[in-house]
Amino acid sequence: MVTVKLVRESQISCVYGHMPRWTKSLAERFWAKVDRCGPKDCWLWTAAKMGIGYGAVWDGKILTGAHRVSWRLHNGTIPKSKFILHKCDVPACVNPAHLYIGTPLDNMLDKVARGRDHNKIKTHCPKGHPYSGDNLILRKNRNNARDCRTCQQEAIRRWKEKWQPLSLQK
Repeated sequence: MVTVKLVRESQISCVYGHMPRWTKSLAERFWAKVDRCGPKDCWLWTAAKMGIGYGAVWDGKILTGAHRVSWRLHNGTIPKSKFILHKCDVPACVNPAHLYIGTPLDNMLDKVARGRDHNKIKTHCPKGHPYSGDNLILRKNRNNARDCRTCQQEAIRRWKEKWQPLSLQK
């Protein structure tokens, strides 16, 4: 016979890989970890943070960004393949007035416009050739991505060495 000891939900811990049942709603848990200032100020997430400063929240299913939870609490679901972007450029901010929905392209364009594009400051390719003059290739179909003409020509030469002998055998 198995004896079961009943405990309050608040006493349940992570035993055998099970997460506890939350006694408070997601909204209550979320707002308890936000430092709210004025309506125009950034409301900073004060709990756990992910790699580059974005707040981290367990929503009952997965660990997700605090800014995404803030958006969901105020605006409903986030469509698939959409991002939640910051107008204020502060990763820990969860003020719904500072958030907007966008595409991955919007996110990249925003990064470039705010000067956070690490590729723009590079002056040479990974092999040391300069990104300037005749050696620079701008890709219009890839948001003006820069390529090295010397490296591109070397890649074409290697491809031809590998595959052209095979086509001559036929």
